[in-house]
Amino acid sequence: MLELLAGGLVFAEMFLQPQAGAGSRMVPGADASRPCGAGTTARASGVAMGMTQQYLAGELSVLLERVQTVTTTEAAGRDASTLRQAAETEPVQALGWVTVRALALTDRLCWDSLNRGDIAAFSRQAAAGAALREFGVCAGLLRDA
Repeated sequence: MLELLAGGLVFAEMFLQPQAGAGSRMVPGADASRPCGAGTTARASGVAMGMTQQYLAGELSVLLERVQTVTTTEAAGRDASTLRQAAETEPVQALGWVTVRALALTDRLCWDSLNRGDIAAFSRQAAAGAALREFGVCAGLLRDA
């Protein structure tokens, strides 16, 4: 998460830095009488962080939709739907536990499919779980073990 957040902050700071000959630039939605510079970096950094947090929640929601499509029971589908709703509505600090619970769900799905001998379902579920884990690690929501 820090890498993604830092990247957003670097972009915001680059956006705010005046360039030679470029004239005065404005932050979208800022007071037109105040050019970018002192006092606007913190506000723009907050906007970048907010946008990055929204991206994390949105991406997790998309991955949970994928998990939901590979469920094999109504109960598992409801669990995936509940996790997706949590990703969309809970504070960004809760995304870690949502990711952990989603990985536990995909693990259960995979074991159930293996026990039934359904290799096609297992393959789809494992791919959804792998994508979820990769996202969690890259976003700083999970530790890479």
